[in-house]
Amino acid sequence: MMNNDKINQYLTNHSLISSLVEQRRGVWTFEFEHISAYIMTDDRQGIDRMRIMSLVCQNPQSFPKISATRLLQANCHEALDARFCCEHDGSLWSAFIHRLSTLAEEDLDSGLQQVITLVKSFPLKLSSLDFYFRGQ
Repeated sequence: MMNNDKINQYLTNHSLISSLVEQRRGVWTFEFEHISAYIMTDDRQGIDRMRIMSLVCQNPQSFPKISATRLLQANCHEALDARFCCEHDGSLWSAFIHRLSTLAEEDLDSGLQQVITLVKSFPLKLSSLDFYFRGQ
């Protein structure tokens, strides 16, 4: 499956990725469809994770109709595998987190697309795809 070298190769060869910089081993910044994003990995035993993140907005309080409760509802029903999350400074981010050792290229494709879609669709839609999960 994936490792840091394969992710680097994936990012280098992806036709929609530009401005790629490997900050240090396991950390890349880039633009995907003109949206800034980054991938961070930690391949240590017991952690084994990869995350894709992109800034949604610096000040979510400027969107008073979108409460924290509404974002949690979107995470449950609309955001699918990508999620809304808050950083320590209060900024709102889109994130996709996956076990690195089982990550397939299709997972990376899907996660990247969903993260970027959450950013692009905010605040009009809170969905990572044209889909709403209703369950049973």
